[in-house]
Order: sequence, then C-alpha cells, then structure tokens
Amino acid sequence: MLADRALLSVALHAVSCASRLSRGVRHEFASKGGVLTKSDTSPVTVADFGVQALVTLFLREHAPADRFRLVAEEEADALARDPELLQTVTGLVNQHYPRASAAAAAAPPPRWAEADVLDALSRGGDGGGDGAFWFLDPIDGTRGFVRHRHAHRLP
Repeated sequence: MLADRALLSVALHAVSCASRLSRGVRHEFASKGGVLTKSDTSPVTVADFGVQALVTLFLREHAPADRFRLVAEEEADALARDPELLQTVTGLVNQHYPRASAAAAAAPPPRWAEADVLDALSRGGDGGGDGAFWFLDPIDGTRGFVRHRHAHRLP
C-alpha cells in the first residue's frame, strides 16, 4: 500500500499534467464552442471534463482501491450527449495522461477510450461516510477561465 506521502506525490503528478491540459486548451476551445451550460446555468468546459477525467483515471490506476473515494463536480451526462466534444476530451486525456515514472516514459501510454472517460466522470459521486476521500473541482472559477481572466490557479 502506498504511504500517504507517496499517494500525495501521485496526486500532485496527476494535477501537474492536468494543469498542462488546462493551459493548453484554454484559448483554443473557449473560442470554438468548447463550453456547455449546466442545468444550474454555470459553464463547463473541455478543460473541466478533461482535467477531471485525467485525474480520476490516474488516481484510480495508482491509488489503492480502499483509498480511492471521490467527490467531483462534473458529470458524464452532458458530455455523453455531445459525441464531438467527447471525442475531443478523450483525445486531450490521452495526449496529457501522465507517465507514472521516468522509467515508464519508454513504454507507450495507456490509450483511454471514450467509454473510459465517461466512466471516470461518473465516479465523482461518492456519498460520503467514514474515511478519507478525494475532492476534485477541475477548474475553480470556470467563468473567469472562459473569459480569459485569472480566476483560476494553475501550477
């Protein structure tokens, strides 16, 4: 089992890669329709979906099963209804998915399918209870992100 310090290192590595995904798509997709409106009228972007899917897939792969409980903001439903956007998000996840270590850099990265991305996005609804869990808000300040303001923080 990974010690807490090792698990934190895994999470930080995933977040670093997710930050690169977010920075890479910010200008490109916000102006090309990569923004949906959720039922509460708040925006959700390609970056929101991509970051949440990437971090979820990486943590699920590297964290012990008994240490992987997740509460996350975005849901798979909206993305499932937009096949073109789902394809884009899946491509971004595959492009930015982190290597576990420098030694793994020589091996081909995992190739996630659209179904994997949707599954990852559907895993964010842990109902709580005892024990630790991960909390993930992919882009804190999505409205500012869409408007190219610095309401969000990226490492």
